[in-house]
Amino acid sequence: MATVRAQVALSLFTEFEKFSSFRPSGHQRQDLDATLDQIISWSDTLRTIREPSPNPSGFERKSKNMVNECEPTRAAEPTSKIWNGVLWGFQVLGALSFVFAGYQKLSSAPDMVALFTAIGAGQWFRFLTGTVEILGGIALLVPRLRVLGAAGLVCVMVGALITDFMISISPVSALVELAITAVVVWGRRSELTAEWIFFGRRN
Repeated sequence: MATVRAQVALSLFTEFEKFSSFRPSGHQRQDLDATLDQIISWSDTLRTIREPSPNPSGFERKSKNMVNECEPTRAAEPTSKIWNGVLWGFQVLGALSFVFAGYQKLSSAPDMVALFTAIGAGQWFRFLTGTVEILGGIALLVPRLRVLGAAGLVCVMVGALITDFMISISPVSALVELAITAVVVWGRRSELTAEWIFFGRRN
């Protein structure tokens, strides 16, 4: 710790005339000069600490690099958490939508039966589509499977869009579900690795 030992001591009885007008005695100047000399000396000594060294040591370089690496991470944390929350919102919304749609197909809802009759691929295709939708919706809620589930559902919805245009029905529902799953795939694209899917380890 840097300290200045010399001090200027002022007495109310000897340095102030009638306790109001400041009249320092002669020896105070010597004490003041000594105090200022020590302050200037310490300032020159500490200048090397305040100013960056032209040739920093390995420890100084490593410390500076660690600080530089940590600062962007701290700044990015709030944004990352918000984006993760948004993606989870899309995943939950997509899961509810696809599980419900799959249930309608597997339970042989009249409108689903009529739809696949119009498609002309047979009712087996309705059961297959419903099963894929339910499995994909559940996968959206499983961290290690969510990106695969979303990618599979994107393919399903692309096929649904083509079918909607072929039989001339409104594609709005398919477009909305395609947008939901596409956002999840794009937001979770870093999870498309074997390390994450099989072992739960990120790169």
